[in-house]
Amino acid sequence: MGTSSTILSPYINGRFLALEKPERIFHTVNPMNPLDILAVTGWNKDLVSEIVDSAKHAQLQFSAQSLSSRMQFINSVIANLRQSADEMKSQMMLELGRSRWAVDREWELCEEVFKNLPRFCSEELSPQ
Repeated sequence: MGTSSTILSPYINGRFLALEKPERIFHTVNPMNPLDILAVTGWNKDLVSEIVDSAKHAQLQFSAQSLSSRMQFINSVIANLRQSADEMKSQMMLELGRSRWAVDREWELCEEVFKNLPRFCSEELSPQ
């Protein structure tokens, strides 16, 4: 019986497909499902249900808030990310081995997202 050298199976067409494992241990139907994500990571399985319950509770609380409260939260997250820009850039250079130029280009893309995200979120979160 051989062992696979990869920890995570490849992500192909929205599914994590098992390598050399007919029982498809790592197969997930929906990669956006927290249970599926946690199933293929190195989490202690005793923590999975607690983490998923916390995420579901946070989602319910967020959904129950008014649009202005949600937008305030989104804007505060963006402000915190902008405030931590220098630290995040240095981490990208150190841990990912990126050049200063590459990090600055990637951060410009982040700034574009930050600029357009509030408008997009207000359109998506507003009642139709």
